Amino acid sequence: PVDKLIKHRRDRMDARIWQLSCQQDPLPTTGAVFPYDSIASCFNEKMFLEHVPHGTRVVVGIDPAVTGFTAGVVFAVDPKSELRYLVDVWNEENLTGDGGDHHAGLVQFIVELCKKYKAQTLCLESNSTFKLLSSSLDLRRQLNNLGVDFFTYTSGGTGSALGDSPEDLAVAQLSGLFSNGMIVIPYAGWSKGRVKDFVDQFVRWRPGDKKLIRDIVKATQMAEHAAKRVIAKENFIRPPERKNMPAYLRRRRSLGGKAVG
Repeated sequence: PVDKLIKHRRDRMDARIWQLSCQQDPLPTTGAVFPYDSIASCFNEKMFLEHVPHGTRVVVGIDPAVTGFTAGVVFAVDPKSELRYLVDVWNEENLTGDGGDHHAGLVQFIVELCKKYKAQTLCLESNSTFKLLSSSLDLRRQLNNLGVDFFTYTSGGTGSALGDSPEDLAVAQLSGLFSNGMIVIPYAGWSKGRVKDFVDQFVRWRPGDKKLIRDIVKATQMAEHAAKRVIAKENFIRPPERKNMPAYLRRRRSLGGKAVG
């Protein structure tokens, strides 16, 4: 029987399917774009979720939906080291508001998440839900009152192979955050349970598989776009301080840019 199983494994089954069905492994790493070991290497067992490290900038990524799950991922970004600290993961279903505004629940979800962590930058997946959201003056007004830099990102492209789908390729590039240790995942105490769905969705993600639950993955992609925006702004090369300028440039600046003879 053992020999037959081995032969069956070798001749008929994909390595990933073997892990799922015969090895009873719920989080297979063979063939995974986001191997569990790579993600686990980013766990910090002394840090809790909801903590925003000093000197970081808070960004939020949202994958919106009204009838399905809306996911929100919060990063605290260190502009100097470029480390991303996972601060929180929200995932709620059927955010349909009462009355005529059927997006009231979704607006509340986004605003509450930004308000709770004093977010500076928000990236929203520009899908069909957002096209309806874009008409919500309430959302824009509340984000503006909170001082949130708000922009959208449009995913595009279809295909069944990684190289054929720009959207899948963009998601797969997130693997570098884990493999290069650029993300810190709080894993102390109760945080383990809260990050479980985050970890599971990444480990199970496969290019071209539209049946997978992937809302947290997409929200993380949006948070990463926001993180890159913050890092680019913070690290923008500013003009040198006046005291470090050569004497002739200081004189030119004091004369309003006129040449000095």
